[in-house]
Amino acid sequence: MCACIAFFTHQIIDQIIKSHFLIHIFLSTFSNKREDEYGADTLDNRIRFGIKVLEAVQRVIEAEAPEGFILGYRCTPEETRGSEVGYTVEEFLYFIDRAMEAADIHYLATASWGKNIYKQTIRQGAHKGELMNRVVYDHIAGRTAVMATGGINSPDKALEAIEYADMVGASTPFVTEPEFVTKIADGREDDIDLEFTEDRIKDLAIPKQAFKDMIELMDIGASLSEKTRSELNKLRK
Repeated sequence: MCACIAFFTHQIIDQIIKSHFLIHIFLSTFSNKREDEYGADTLDNRIRFGIKVLEAVQRVIEAEAPEGFILGYRCTPEETRGSEVGYTVEEFLYFIDRAMEAADIHYLATASWGKNIYKQTIRQGAHKGELMNRVVYDHIAGRTAVMATGGINSPDKALEAIEYADMVGASTPFVTEPEFVTKIADGREDDIDLEFTEDRIKDLAIPKQAFKDMIELMDIGASLSEKTRSELNKLRK
């Protein structure tokens, strides 16, 4: 990756900070303003960076990784801003097909911004209005495992999400409930505690500094209650 950093513009760096998904910055016509072989002129140009990265990762895995090493790919299947399209789900699926040829991807995790992303529907293109995870899951057709993520903070939501996935992913619930999965497995769903007060910091072993950049993302996803997020915001300030 370091060799690639040299040709980033300040605009690209800004987009990296905002979007976090570096490979998708090249796929997106919103952020990719290049005019070379990695530019927005064609879809194959836009996916070129991602394919090269995955090819390089695969080479390192084959040379250095221990047996059983798992490679996952976290992705946003569609990028739109209102009626404008950065890339369509069809373009994303074309990229994923090439990506799976470039590297042995053991699981694909879908992600995006907003509330209850596992229920997000496609906003543009031939699949408009269809459930995002179902379209991706049907296209992958068992070639690798698919993980649904985004707003999954209860057993009921996990069961709903896994209808079009092989696994579910969660993160925010573990901030206040480290035993989230254990309690579900033990049939103790009613004991799950997603609330938070500052006097729980010691028991949860949460460094206050950890909340400096996390709270804004928690507010976007709203996987924790407004009251809990308000308590966490106090730590941020």
